[in-house]
Amino acid sequence: MAVDLRTLAAWLQEALPGIRLRRGDARTIGSVDELPMRSARSLTLDSRGCDRRTAFVAVAGERTHGVRFLEAAFAAGAPFALVEGEAPRIEIADAVWIEVDDGRRALAAAARAWLQSHHPQVIGITGSNGKTTTKDMVTAALAGRLRVGATPGNLNSSWGLPLAVLGMKGEEEVLVLEMGASAPGEIGVLAAIAAPRVGVITNIGPAHLESFRSTEEVARTKAQLVEALPIDGCAVLGCDDEHFTALVAANAATRFRSFGRSAGADVRIERVEPVLGGVDVCIQGTRALLPRFGEAHALNAAAALAVAAEFEIEIAEALERIARMPAAPHRGRWIEVAGGWWVDDAYNANPASMIAALHTLGRTPSVARRIAVLGDMAELGPEGPLAHRKVLESAREVGIDRIHTFGPLFASAAADAGVEVLAHATGAYEEFAAALDPHPRDLVLFKGSRSQQLERAIEAARGRTTASHDRGREEV
Repeated sequence: MAVDLRTLAAWLQEALPGIRLRRGDARTIGSVDELPMRSARSLTLDSRGCDRRTAFVAVAGERTHGVRFLEAAFAAGAPFALVEGEAPRIEIADAVWIEVDDGRRALAAAARAWLQSHHPQVIGITGSNGKTTTKDMVTAALAGRLRVGATPGNLNSSWGLPLAVLGMKGEEEVLVLEMGASAPGEIGVLAAIAAPRVGVITNIGPAHLESFRSTEEVARTKAQLVEALPIDGCAVLGCDDEHFTALVAANAATRFRSFGRSAGADVRIERVEPVLGGVDVCIQGTRALLPRFGEAHALNAAAALAVAAEFEIEIAEALERIARMPAAPHRGRWIEVAGGWWVDDAYNANPASMIAALHTLGRTPSVARRIAVLGDMAELGPEGPLAHRKVLESAREVGIDRIHTFGPLFASAAADAGVEVLAHATGAYEEFAAALDPHPRDLVLFKGSRSQQLERAIEAARGRTTASHDRGREEV
C-alpha cells in the first residue's frame, strides 16, 4: 500500500499547524495513535474514483467544494479522506478523515515526506511540448535495469504531482515525474516538492500565453527546474533550442547533457524521416522506427536517451525499448481506417506543436491526399488570432490538400490568411463526419486543444467511414 492513515496524519502534524482528526459521528480523535489502521494505494480529487483502495481529497474547487461528495466517497468504500476546511457530520459513523486549512499545502507536505521516507532518485520533466511522451520514453528506457515509477496520465500540476507521488508503491528506485506550468513560478513550486536529481526540459515555446506574458517568461519558469537541481544533479537540455545557453547558465554548478540535431550534441539526432506508421530515426549511430506521428518525437527520444546515459544505460539498448513502446492515446497514434491512415494527436496543441505536426504531414510519403483536422488552440490570450493565422499559413505552405477546422478562432483566421477551410462549430462531430469523405491512402491528421475533444470527431468519422466501407464490400 502507498499511504496509511496514521503515517499520513503524522506527516501532516509535523509539517502543518492545526490539523484535526475527525470521525463521521462528529467526534474528534485525540491523537494519531487513536486512528484506525487503514491504508490506500492512491488518493483522488474525484469522489467518483473512490473505492476501498482509493482515499478521497475534498478541497474547494472553482464551482463547489469536494466536501459535498464526502459521504458518497465513503459509501463507495474510501478508507479515509483528507478535507480542506471543516466537514459536516455524515451518516457513516466509522468514516474518518483529516481536516487541514490548506489542501494544496497539505498534499505538498505529504508528498515531500513520502519522498524523504523512500529515497528514490527523481527525474523531473517539463517543457512546452512533449512532456508526457518524453516521460513515457524515459520510463521505458530505464525500466529494463531499474525499478521505475512514473506520473500516471498527466498528473503534473501542484495538485496532480503530489497525488502521483502518494500513489507510488514505495519500492521504486527512480521516479519520473512530469511537471507542467500554466502560470509563472509553478515549476519552482513543483521542484521544491519533488527535489529532482535530474531535470529534463524538452523545449520552450509559446504555450499558456493567457498567463505568461511572453515566451521569455515561459523560459524563466521552465528554468526553475534547472535552478532547483543539486550540485551533483544533471540537467538534460535541447541544444537546438534558442534558450539553451541561458538554461545551461541557470545553474552553472550542475552538469548537463545535451540532445538535438546540432553537431555538438551529447546525444545527436543524425536522421529523421517520416514514414507511414511512424518516424524512421538514427540517433547516435543507432537506427529505429518510432511508431508514432511527428518528427518531434525524435527529440523526445533523444532526451530520453540522454537520461538513460546518465544512468549508464547504452543508447542501443534504451532506443530498442523506446521503439517497442506504443503511442499513448491521442498523442500521435496511427490508426488504419478503410485503406487509409489517420493520426490521433488530439490530446493538446499549441502553435509550435501544430506547425511541427503540419510539416510532418506535408513530408510523409506514399499517400494520396493530406488532410488536416485542426481544433482551436486554447489559452493563447491576445496572441490567439495571429497564432491561428500562422498555423493556417503553414498548412498552405507545406501543401495540405484539405483543411477542416473546429472552433471560431480558426474559422476567423482562415478569412484573414486567405486559406480555404471547411469550418465546423465546436461539437459538430456528425456534420464533420459527413463532410470528411476520406479516400483510400489518405493521411488524415487530427490535432487540437483538449477543449475541442477531437477524439469525438475521430469516433464519429470512423464509425461512418467503416460502415460505408462495409456497405461497399457487400455491394461488390
